[in-house]
Amino acid sequence: MGYLQRIVPFIWWIRRAKAEGAKNIPTLGQMNDSLLGYLILAAWLAAGLVRVADPSGLAAPTLALLAWGLLMAQLLRIFTLGRPCVVSSAP
Repeated sequence: MGYLQRIVPFIWWIRRAKAEGAKNIPTLGQMNDSLLGYLILAAWLAAGLVRVADPSGLAAPTLALLAWGLLMAQLLRIFTLGRPCVVSSAP
């Protein structure tokens, strides 16, 4: 998953550069320094702690799946950041 966090922004940059010209891409630090990044970290930590406390319970895998889902949302988010907003001005 760590590789995806490095590769996906690069793929996004290549795709966007072809369409709109070269622009800055978010770094891994910028992606993780957000509310979503902190929620991912909290979910991973909670999953690990719950796993240690209750190895046979379902709470740890649930928290880990939540963290994966949030991480996927974070990776998909860069494809929608910075897109121009189209507002129609109908008379």
